[in-house]
This record gives sequence, structure tokens and C-alpha cells, in this order.
Amino acid sequence: MTARFLYKSQGYPFNSLEVKPIKATKRWLLQFLGTGELGPADASQIGDLDNYGYQRNLGFETDFNIFVPQAVVGYSEFESTILPWMVKTYGEDIEIVITGHSLGARQTMEYVNKYRGLAIVPQVKGFMPVAGEMSGPYQADPCANVDLPTLAVHGANDTTIGPIQSKKFVDLLNACPTRKYKAVLDIVPGATHTSVMSEVFKYDRTSKYYQFILSCFSPEKVQPIECTATLDETNGTATFHLESGDVTYAIGPQ
Repeated sequence: MTARFLYKSQGYPFNSLEVKPIKATKRWLLQFLGTGELGPADASQIGDLDNYGYQRNLGFETDFNIFVPQAVVGYSEFESTILPWMVKTYGEDIEIVITGHSLGARQTMEYVNKYRGLAIVPQVKGFMPVAGEMSGPYQADPCANVDLPTLAVHGANDTTIGPIQSKKFVDLLNACPTRKYKAVLDIVPGATHTSVMSEVFKYDRTSKYYQFILSCFSPEKVQPIECTATLDETNGTATFHLESGDVTYAIGPQ
């Protein structure tokens, strides 16, 4: 299953809670919440963290762990301790892609724009704000923004936060003539402020949004495994005896 955690934000009355086991991967999706998904500080609405995202489907296997911060006063905005905490807890070799919806997308944008000195860590590899709103002030120099793969997604029929907000964000990043990773704007036809999440986080590993997240991570090293094998020279096959079962391959002439 996919790991999903609650982050102990400053002032929160309980420790981070492991809801699902950590996958054997160094890849992490940091997913900021929108206003409607927030729970109060007394933890009485913890289930709200499952309102959207891959973690809604317990049977959907992802190639990364999912970390969902729970916010208190001020939501997750300006919470500068999350990234260093993740690195300290899960190791300096982890890689993180930051995403979020609505207010959570604004938080994602603020990391890109270094809003009020907000800083990322080297382990961050990309951003995917969904239905976010531009807020400011931002960098006067567009080249001062974080230069990493960025995909901004917005529903074409979003009347809560108009698609123009994501366009302004993308235009700001791409105004830098030396930017290595050109930001991409993806407008989802017919999608509203809330329905866009069903498209972005649908349980489909071939989805372009899922594939964007994967593309931000470094290729994972294949760990060698030890097993026994049976060579059948008469039929020209080799059978490898694995824990998951036997696998037979045809072999050519030596």
C-alpha cells in the first residue's frame, strides 16, 4: 500500500501518525491540502485527509510514498519546517515532488516563488500545483524562482479560482530567458475547482499527471537478488526460482 502520514505541524497536539506502511522507495509526494480538506487541531476530522488524492484508494499502488501535512492555524501556509523534517526523518537521499490543491497549490507556488523567504531543500525535484491562486509579493526577477520541472493544472470551468491564476504563475516562471525547465500549463476541459482532482489523481499509472510525477524522480536503482536456476540445455531454457515463483527464459546457443 501507499504510505500516508500526518505531519506534526507547530502547535499540533499529537505526533506524526503512520497510517500506512512506508514503501521501500526514496520517492516521496508531498501533498498540501486545500481549505476544504483541513481538520481541526483536536484531530476530530483526520479522515478529511482522504478527501482527495491517490491515498483515497487503499488498493492503488504508487511508486512513491505520500506525505500529507495536517495544518493548524493558518493552514499549511508558511510552514517552513516540513521539508527539513522529512529529510531528517527519512534520509538525505530521498527525493520529493510537491503538489497541492487550491490553498495547497498556492503553498506549492509559494515554494517555487520563494515567498517571504520560503526555501526548498535539494531533495525537492519538481512541483505540480492544482487549481492554485497567485498571491504575492513574488520575486521581481523571474529568474530568482526555483528552476525545476513544474506542471500547473487547472479546471477550465473553475469558478472558485479562475484558470488565469495558473496561467499567471506559469507566465511568471517562463519570463526568465535562461530558465532550464519551462513551466507547463495544463487546462482540463470541463473540470471545476473540485472535479479537477478526480482527473489529476485518478488511479491510473499511465495518466500524464502520474507520469509527470515519476519523471521528476531519478531512476531507481535495480537491486540485485540472489536465486537458484535450472539450466535445460536440451530445450534451451533457463528457469530462475524466485520467491514469487519460477520464471523461464529461452537461451541462445553458447
